[in-house]
Amino acid sequence: MELASDPDFSAVVLVREDLVARAAHDGCVKVAAAGLQPATHYWYRFVYQDTQFSPVGRTKTAPAPDQSVAVRFAFLNCQDYVGRYYNTLSHLVEHEADSLDFIVHLGDYIYETTGDPGFQTTSGDRSIAFQDDAGAIDLGGFQAAASLDNYRELYRIYRTDPILQRLHELFPMLVIWDDHEYSNDRHGAHGTYRDGRTNELDPERLVSRTN
Repeated sequence: MELASDPDFSAVVLVREDLVARAAHDGCVKVAAAGLQPATHYWYRFVYQDTQFSPVGRTKTAPAPDQSVAVRFAFLNCQDYVGRYYNTLSHLVEHEADSLDFIVHLGDYIYETTGDPGFQTTSGDRSIAFQDDAGAIDLGGFQAAASLDNYRELYRIYRTDPILQRLHELFPMLVIWDDHEYSNDRHGAHGTYRDGRTNELDPERLVSRTN
């Protein structure tokens, strides 16, 4: 991984060559970068064997603790993928790239159900069918994520959207969980799909969504 103070990477400030994208972590890595300047843009990319490069991402550090400065940000919520498109994000990536400091996502970054006839109708090009079919919850004609693979698959598919990808490339994002990251209208580890007709307590499912 390379972190630079310019988009051309002529001024690299951090290099990490010890990162390993493991299957146990769904091919994801985290990097904690220290010693950066406050209120400054930085660019980053991932490099494999000095020949393959990821798309370039950009972030911005927070102001210094003693700085009293205005910030400008956008907030988002409820971005269901099934049957929907993220065209409303186009304005942010096309016209606000240099005016926003960060994005706040207020939750429902994913929806744990796929094909709920109440609100997830689709022509087919924005549909999701869990590969781990046995690990999902059967709700009679549609499913809800339950296994770790189910939840990871949702994030992978949602992030195939090119506008959402571009949003992440341009802005740091502060994310808050709401209910659909786990289960609609949930209470603790309790689901609510069956309106109390059965016991929907499932602590293992709650653990799955956090991994």
